[in-house]
Amino acid sequence: MATATATRKPQSAQAVQTTTKATKIKAQPGINLVSLVGRVGQDPEMRYFDSGKIVAKMSLAVNRLRRAGEETPPDWFDLEIWGKTAEIAGEYVRKGSMIGVTGQLSFSRWNDKETGQPRIRTVIRVDNLDLLSRARSQEDDEAQGGEDF
Repeated sequence: MATATATRKPQSAQAVQTTTKATKIKAQPGINLVSLVGRVGQDPEMRYFDSGKIVAKMSLAVNRLRRAGEETPPDWFDLEIWGKTAEIAGEYVRKGSMIGVTGQLSFSRWNDKETGQPRIRTVIRVDNLDLLSRARSQEDDEAQGGEDF
């Protein structure tokens, strides 16, 4: 009987260890995290839904790191911001504002109405928004007594 008990304990410990490893794998299947800092390309486009949900859409220009004297055009990203963060973006973010965002890379898929061809658009679904500076013209207004963030 002592032998049977000794045999069962390692099996139980092994089962627990296997379960723990499986849980770790399930908890971390991958990471989809995007972090960007840049200037907003246009005032946010606000949409209000009957359900009460709010979305703000805008583009963000992000400069790449480059060598001295080298000119490269900025990379443009489409942003989608939901909820209370969208309200804040609608109130404070304007074309030219410098912002920092973190979120996930997402894909919007549809069929073109004219050609029927499948289309895809890459979108950053923003979770966190940092207001870093106003648009340059807004900064000039603030220096003359304008509104703060």
